[in-house]
Amino acid sequence: MHEILVTLGIALGCLVSGMTIARFTFYTKDEIDKKLTDAKELSDKKDESIQSKIEQNQADLKEDLAETRENIFEKLLEAERNNNRVVNEIYDRLNQNKQIFDDYNKNMLEAISQMKSEEKEITTNMVQIVNAVKDELKNDYINRYNDLLKIIGTKANLEDFNRLETKFDKITESITELKTIVQMQRESKNK
Repeated sequence: MHEILVTLGIALGCLVSGMTIARFTFYTKDEIDKKLTDAKELSDKKDESIQSKIEQNQADLKEDLAETRENIFEKLLEAERNNNRVVNEIYDRLNQNKQIFDDYNKNMLEAISQMKSEEKEITTNMVQIVNAVKDELKNDYINRYNDLLKIIGTKANLEDFNRLETKFDKITESITELKTIVQMQRESKNK
């Protein structure tokens, strides 16, 4: 019985296979047209779906591109603002430093001017003192010279004459020393 069933199964399988082959081989025109129409409709639906996805992706890309451009523009604008702020801060600091430097120079010039003024005043006082001493020495010299003439006129002794000559020598040395001091001070100021 087993052999009959096997034979029957094989015959049935051959029959189904033959019909399937005949069916695939001998489609009718209507069936082929229907299958082509179905395939075209399916293809059109897939094309529309793909087209809509492409259009959606393009729209998304355009939107993303616009957002990216806007973000880049905002970042550039912010960077430019920061750059301008930093440049302004640098200019402000430079102006402050320049003002401090100018004030320092002004103070230094005033101090130098004051020192020169005091120096001139000291020099003037020194010259006045030297002139006063010179005049006093000159008057003393004239008085001593007159005394010498009196002594000579009265035929004074050698001791009085030597005493007077020593005084004249001291006066001459004092005048020479004062003149040297004033000249040295003037030379040191000119340097």
